[in-house]
Amino acid sequence: DGPSAAICAERKTTDVAFEAEINEQMRRRIMSRCLGLLEAPSKDASPVVQYLHLTVKDYLEKPEVAEWTDAPSQGTDFKPVVSMLSATIRLLKTTHFDLKLREDAKALWVLRNEAMMYAELAESETGQAQTALLEQLTETESYRSGGRWHVDRYKYAKGSSSLSHNTYDHDNFLSFAILAGLMSYVIEYVNANTIDVNAKIGRPYLEYALAPVEKIVGKNLVLITKPPNISMIIFLLEKGADPNLRYDGMTVWQRALEKGLDP
Repeated sequence: DGPSAAICAERKTTDVAFEAEINEQMRRRIMSRCLGLLEAPSKDASPVVQYLHLTVKDYLEKPEVAEWTDAPSQGTDFKPVVSMLSATIRLLKTTHFDLKLREDAKALWVLRNEAMMYAELAESETGQAQTALLEQLTETESYRSGGRWHVDRYKYAKGSSSLSHNTYDHDNFLSFAILAGLMSYVIEYVNANTIDVNAKIGRPYLEYALAPVEKIVGKNLVLITKPPNISMIIFLLEKGADPNLRYDGMTVWQRALEKGLDP
């Protein structure tokens, strides 16, 4: 369907029967087109795609094999990571999550972070911000969370005399984009919307670039510590980010020294 499928998809959940039909269709396509190298053996509502054997993975990762499998898409607009980003967003738009259930809330969070991972890979591979798809992700998740992902949700009132930040992060989509290192997107978004990079309640934007550790991978919610994003830090400072804003008991500047970042 291409990346546009996520943009065109309606934001509504599908019923169980339709999901089962799509999953079975996907299972049959994989079994018929992948020559048995990939399989989705389960016929229940959530078939799992997997290698037939670990040796298949080793074989497909050989440089000469990878070059051969990539050849048909060379010179075309097809980008696997962009398609994966689109598919993940479409899944978020059409899957029902009961956030009162721990497993559903966990699955939603993992899916969100997979979308951010694909956005990071897509921007790195193409050199372009995936703005249209990320707008769909923002709108979808803001809808689910009552507007929480919108940048203006956690924003100080104009003229506020206090810029003291408490221990609550109050994440929004821009903070997640900074965490993911979406440099092109952040530059484009901040410049286009004249964002005040000091106006966020809770964890300052500069702090996300300084200590990007909240990255969730797979189903086990594993936190990965990433080094400070120097390019992002420089951009935010150039936009007027205040390193003396306090968060969680210390200023952003103090945390930079604690992290050993060379001033």
